[in-house]
Amino acid sequence: MKAKLFILVFLYAFSSYAQTEQEIDKALSVINEQTLKAQMNMLASDWMEGRETGTKGAYLSADYIASIMQYMGLQPAGDFNDKMPGRMEMLKGASYNPGPSYFQPLSLIKYKPADEQSLRLLMRSADKNIEWQLNYKTDFDVAPSDLPLSARAGVVFGGYGVQEESLGIDDFKDLPLKGKILMRIAGMPGDDSAANTAGANYARTRFSIDARKNEAARKFGAIAVIELNLHKDISIHWAGNVPFRYNYSYYEGDDPLPWTYDFRLKSALMPPADDIPVFRLSKRMSEKLIKELGIQPEVLYTNTKERKKNPKSQLPFSAEFSTMVKSEIIECRNVLGMIEGEITDEVIVIGAHYDHLGKYNGIVWNGADDNASGTVGVLSIARAIQELGIKPKRTLIFAAWTAEEKGLIGSRYFVDQFGDQRKIVAALNYDMISRNSQRDSVGRQVSLVYSNALDKTRAINDEFNSKHNLNLEINYSGVDKPSGGSDHSSFSRVGVPVLWYFTGLHEDYHMPSDHAEKINWDKFTRIVQLGFLNIWHLAQQE
Repeated sequence: MKAKLFILVFLYAFSSYAQTEQEIDKALSVINEQTLKAQMNMLASDWMEGRETGTKGAYLSADYIASIMQYMGLQPAGDFNDKMPGRMEMLKGASYNPGPSYFQPLSLIKYKPADEQSLRLLMRSADKNIEWQLNYKTDFDVAPSDLPLSARAGVVFGGYGVQEESLGIDDFKDLPLKGKILMRIAGMPGDDSAANTAGANYARTRFSIDARKNEAARKFGAIAVIELNLHKDISIHWAGNVPFRYNYSYYEGDDPLPWTYDFRLKSALMPPADDIPVFRLSKRMSEKLIKELGIQPEVLYTNTKERKKNPKSQLPFSAEFSTMVKSEIIECRNVLGMIEGEITDEVIVIGAHYDHLGKYNGIVWNGADDNASGTVGVLSIARAIQELGIKPKRTLIFAAWTAEEKGLIGSRYFVDQFGDQRKIVAALNYDMISRNSQRDSVGRQVSLVYSNALDKTRAINDEFNSKHNLNLEINYSGVDKPSGGSDHSSFSRVGVPVLWYFTGLHEDYHMPSDHAEKINWDKFTRIVQLGFLNIWHLAQQE
């Protein structure tokens, strides 16, 4: 009797396992080139006008994504919709239908520097009494905060304004900076010195370097930054006349082409003046100040721990400034759908940003790889899980983020508004998953950055890759808290374990030529299938 019972239990277990494997194979089959193309050709089409945050194209894209979620049977996971239709809408037959929606609206401040900016430098000493009224876009430019700001304060010189433990550099040690204006040199030590290599070895981009320097200045109490540009003349970019036509691969004309980065966005929920204004001086003005103040920048070039501290931190010098800002409120939307699991207080988020760089002068930045590919990947994983017909153990939220290109705003808003963030047990991020990088000559490479908390990630992905004949070359990178300029960082910063799939940069990155016909459809399909297998494993594991 016991033997028969054992055989029955074994046969049932084997039958269930075989059935599950068949269901997974069937789910994998709905992730195919045909279905990926169908969605990609819509999201990356000219009709979507580059999907820039807050524009008509972005709203149309969000409506399309929500309609796909609704068609697949995902539950709406956005904000409660209680908007009362207007009188004219009601006359046309609209009714009041409150309830959950697929949208999570965000109010953002859109801002850029105004045409009028002021910076006055005042030098007071026993033998000198000098004032310089600098001219905007001749002697300086400025990156202001989102709120107009005026102040007068003393100026403190802080070398390069760098705090990097790995380089043995701390320009803020014993620096009396609180409530003062920091004067610093642009770039990194060694940028212009063949004998020193700190700048060359500092493998971050200029944008990342400046962001870290600005954050350090704010952290130590500076109210503004005056940056000396000694290595190059930045004023060439301020030229008011145009002696030749603008001539790029995608644009030729007499006038400069407007650009999405001409303005910035930030959440309207953030406090004003979170960023401090940064004034960048021309080379001629920078050299003038260095001479007047007696600063010797060459003593700052070494990157050793014995680096000399500049004795001129206290300056007989103050500055007055007034920054003006043009701003407006805009609204945009995350798109959220859900498959509720047996455990409702354990959530896995599968997300990708759908925004891109927009349309200017009739030129569309279609953003097929960046990041219609990730958005299509998220929707395809949702469809595959619905195809399984099995309720997952954990709840799954499928997200299309807005405003990633403006600083991960949409995903960060979602995380901050979520409530109990401990319920988010994992997050997957797809960002640029459909092209070959310049290093990928075989067309099979993908990078997977993951949190060390997901310690079996490498073994699991290798198993899926082999078992399902995906034939991908996976480059793994496990770190405690993955960072970087994509939406997984919004989750990682609050301790949520993450997976980030990425196929690398290419010559069409942030160019109007990022088109769907350049996609490696076979690799794209396999990466989405691998993501589905990971998500189902995370959803079901004990």
